[in-house]
Amino acid sequence: MSDKKVNKRTAEDVLSKTAPKRKQTEVQESIGEELSPSEKRQEWLKEKAKTVKIPEEDAAIIKPAHIFLEQGPLIIHLCTDCKKFNGQRAATIIGEGRVELPLGLCTICRHHLNRQRSVRFFEHELAAIKRDMDL
Repeated sequence: MSDKKVNKRTAEDVLSKTAPKRKQTEVQESIGEELSPSEKRQEWLKEKAKTVKIPEEDAAIIKPAHIFLEQGPLIIHLCTDCKKFNGQRAATIIGEGRVELPLGLCTICRHHLNRQRSVRFFEHELAAIKRDMDL
C-alpha cells in the first residue's frame, strides 16, 4: 500500500472550486489579510473603477421634458463634488410656495440621470411596486 494519505473532500472544498468562489478567494488574497474591512472595500472599489469608462458630453445631454414630464418619482443621485458645489448655491423664492433650487451636474451625474430614466424597473420602482402590492 501507498504511504499517501487520502483526504475526504468537504462541501467547503467543492464550493471553493466554483468560478465565483475562486475569483473571490483570488481577490481576497490579492487584497491581503492585514487590511480592515473598510480598507478591503476601498481596494475592491478601486479595482472595479479601473474598468469604468467616463461618459462623454454627448451622452450627458439633459432634456427637461424627458425628466420632468414622465410619471413617477424623480430621484437624482449626485457625486460628492456636485453635492458640495450645489450646497454653496442659494435657493430663490419664486412665489406660490415654490422655491427654485439651482442644480449643477457634472458629466457623470447627468449621464446617470439620463440612464436611470431610460432603464425600466430600477430600485425605487421595484420597492414602490412591493409596497403597493403588499408583497
